[in-house]
Amino acid sequence: MRKANSNINDQATPIGSGFIRFEFFQDGLPEDDPKRTDLDYYVPRLELVGKDLVTQMIKRHATEGRPVSCVVNNPFIPWVCDVAVELEIPQATLWVQSCAVFSAYYHYNNKTVSFPTEAEPNMDVQLPGMPFLKHDEVPSFLHPLIHIRFWEGQS
Repeated sequence: MRKANSNINDQATPIGSGFIRFEFFQDGLPEDDPKRTDLDYYVPRLELVGKDLVTQMIKRHATEGRPVSCVVNNPFIPWVCDVAVELEIPQATLWVQSCAVFSAYYHYNNKTVSFPTEAEPNMDVQLPGMPFLKHDEVPSFLHPLIHIRFWEGQS
């Protein structure tokens, strides 16, 4: 987020009758570490490091007189909501993609529809109640060839 928008900082911004603050933590790996692209390694590491750092961050704000009143997270890092629950802070999950993408993830994970495979990469997808998705319109995390190129840095 910081790379995409230099205006994002750790200062609270007034929103309605409250404030919003973006907080960041370091995962302990150098920016160019190839382990960042190995999801089997990186996701558990991020959870291990992140749970402790997010907990410390929330407790620090409370001791500085700025208690966190709600944690907003995305569905791809669910452990953040677990931290909020443990600290008895309300939490919300913000789905940042369209309902069509959510539907694609649902049907892919529940294997209710066929998706492109390495053997059939040009397969189109028919989601219930949706027009056909051409093979190149399938979300990248669900398309084996696009997914591989993305994580190898060739996107």
